[in-house]
Amino acid sequence: MKFKFPNSIYTNVIAAISAVAIALLVRAFVFESFSVPTKVMMPTLISGDFILVTKFDYGVKFFGFPIGPQKLPKYGDILVYRPVDDQDSYFVRRVVGLPGDLLEIVDGKIILNQVPIEVRLDTENCGLEGHPSTRYRVCLEPPLINSVRIIHVPENSLIVIGDSRSKKPGGRGWGIIDASSIVGRARKIWLSIEPLNSDSPSPIRSRFRYSRMNQSPYIK
Repeated sequence: MKFKFPNSIYTNVIAAISAVAIALLVRAFVFESFSVPTKVMMPTLISGDFILVTKFDYGVKFFGFPIGPQKLPKYGDILVYRPVDDQDSYFVRRVVGLPGDLLEIVDGKIILNQVPIEVRLDTENCGLEGHPSTRYRVCLEPPLINSVRIIHVPENSLIVIGDSRSKKPGGRGWGIIDASSIVGRARKIWLSIEPLNSDSPSPIRSRFRYSRMNQSPYIK
């Protein structure tokens, strides 16, 4: 006598497998959520933000492998990427240099193709940086990224930097990345939670930052 699964169990198993398959496909091709653990993108993104990242803006990839034509990001795009030399880590930075550009960083400010990019401060250390085709907020809090000599951006490469222009441990505040390392483009802050303070822990409900939720990280 052969044993048969009840129809309800069989249906539930198929439904569960289908749901997992759909979730994996969405994560691979459409969007994924990432948390922001550091202050490197302040004031645009702060520690405790969760961002929704779309994966189709620059072309289709299947688990990191490009399928079909790929496009380059635009100035000011906020990217999540995986460095070629550190595939276990994800970083979020802003694009400030495209292939063929000449770029220099002096006192946290960018000189693009020999033209300084103006930063108009509206607080002691923070203000708007007016890139040629976009604008965004940056913070120039010492010690600043400095003395980055003129770099000619190679083909299929980008220069990315944090909106906080303070020096970061390990030099991760800025860098040259390969376009193939891009995971996706940040679209929205969908959740924001104040990091837990171990000295005075508080209920999670009181740590939600509702004013930051469902906000775009870009200035319109």
